Amino acid sequence: MCSCSWRNTSCAKRSICCLYRLGSANTTTTSASIEDKRASISFSVVAELDIDQNDKLDWIIWLADESREGNYRGYSTFIVSNIERKGLLDANAYSPKEAK
Repeated sequence: MCSCSWRNTSCAKRSICCLYRLGSANTTTTSASIEDKRASISFSVVAELDIDQNDKLDWIIWLADESREGNYRGYSTFIVSNIERKGLLDANAYSPKEAK
């Protein structure tokens, strides 16, 4: 998941790890942000609950992508299902149309 502000990177894979190489990173237990002179992107876990009612915890994540050059601002909500599973976690864009 590469930010629009940083889409012209040489990264072969779109991931947070790719973005960490591009700027100054800050992390807390519930958030990560990367900033450079052109842009900033931040991910924040805003809720931890069983969204899909399968007795497994999920995260709701907010993404803020803001350009320092020009006026681009992008905001998205993502769902990470089953956060306790082993391996990489996948985030899927939340669509209110698909919500029950």
